[in-house]
Amino acid sequence: MIGIFGAALNVPITTIMLGINVFGGYAALYYVIVSFVGYLVAGHRGVYPAQRIVTPKWRSLGDDQGFTMADTIEHHDAGVRDGGGEHV
Repeated sequence: MIGIFGAALNVPITTIMLGINVFGGYAALYYVIVSFVGYLVAGHRGVYPAQRIVTPKWRSLGDDQGFTMADTIEHHDAGVRDGGGEHV
């Protein structure tokens, strides 16, 4: 439950704190693991398309820095269709 929340909203620290608050701190290590795995697996996608990417999650996504999630998704979808390209 908290893994899906954290992945969708891109908030791993908040996810850990929510897990500790709701389910107790006895499994905090598992909350940390689930939160960061969900955060990394989600990539540059989420619930808020206007969210700016300040720090890319992967080095290969370094070109996405400074753009919104919606712009990045559009760029990557166009790159898949056209065979690549740079942000404009």
